[in-house]
Amino acid sequence: DVTDWKIFYADEDYVYIITSKCILPQNLPPNSGMQSSNSSGINTGFYFPSIPATTISNISKINSSIILQKYFTLITNKNNTDNSSKCASKLLDPDIWNLFVNDIIAEEAIGGPTAELFMASWNEKYPSSRLNVVCNGSYVTSLQNPSNGNTIYNADNCYYTGVQTERFYTIATPYNNGSLIRIDNEPLCTRSLNSNSDQTGLRPVVRLKRTATLVKSLGDVWT
Repeated sequence: DVTDWKIFYADEDYVYIITSKCILPQNLPPNSGMQSSNSSGINTGFYFPSIPATTISNISKINSSIILQKYFTLITNKNNTDNSSKCASKLLDPDIWNLFVNDIIAEEAIGGPTAELFMASWNEKYPSSRLNVVCNGSYVTSLQNPSNGNTIYNADNCYYTGVQTERFYTIATPYNNGSLIRIDNEPLCTRSLNSNSDQTGLRPVVRLKRTATLVKSLGDVWT
C-alpha cells in the first residue's frame, strides 16, 4: 500500500493529495494498460507496451468526476484519437485508479495531476512565477511561464536521488506532439509513450472527502 502523501492543492471545496514519490510496480493498477520499464535499474518507470484503443470520451465518469469537472475543462474534444489522448484516457479514468481510494477519507483518484491541476498547484506555491496552460481544445500546446518563456520546472524542485523519486512523473493530459508531459527539473520535457526505456514514473492524485483529517509527519509527508 502507498502510505506517504503530500498535499498537492486545496481549493474552496476539496483537498487533493499526491503520492510523495513515484509509485512502485506492485502499486500499478492491473487495468492501467501500462507496465514497468525497469530501465537502467530504475523500477518506477512505466510505459504502454501498446497504445490503448480507448479515448477520453470512453471514461465512464468523464461527466461525474469532480477532479475532471474542475481541472480538465480545456480539453473539449474528448473524441480525439491521437496517441497522447488514448494514453491520457487511462491516466484520467477514476475507475482504474480507485485502488488508491481509502473510502474512509477519499472519494476518487486519477493516475497523475492534469495540466490544469498542476498549474493550480504551481501558481499557489510560486505566485511570482505563474504558469498558464495553453490548449487548442484537443491537447495542450504549451505550459507558459512569463518569466522564462515556454519552460517549466519541477514544482517540488527535487533531483533524482535513487530508485523512488519525485522527479520524472507524468502529467495526465494530452500534449501536442502525440506525447505526454514529464515534470522534471529541466525545461519542458515530454515522455515517450510506448518505449520500454522510458524512466518516467507516476504519482497518482486523490481527492479527499470534505470530512477528511490528515496528520503531518517529517518532510511535509501526510498520512
